[in-house]
Amino acid sequence: MPVVRCPGDEVETRHGHLIHARNHQRRDSYRTVVSRAGEPVEATGSGPNLPGLSYGVVFAEVRVHSRLGSVRVTRVVTAHDIGKGRDQLPPDVREPQIGA
Repeated sequence: MPVVRCPGDEVETRHGHLIHARNHQRRDSYRTVVSRAGEPVEATGSGPNLPGLSYGVVFAEVRVHSRLGSVRVTRVVTAHDIGKGRDQLPPDVREPQIGA
């Protein structure tokens, strides 16, 4: 049974397949998805913005050969928000980070 029309937060990726998180019988190979779609497949995600954490995002452009099912990464771009630099923090906060 395919994962068509499943919400994105209910789908996991494993071993070249998209698999429904609770019903593992619902699955599609990347090859099947690309063959069915015939156009780019996109996915997004997000999380809470909490103090004291750094955040990053990775954009990956891949090409999937619809007949062979092979995957090739053609471009990767990353961006990170690391918060304040270590030297901008007060000494009592900065010192425990040295040597970490």
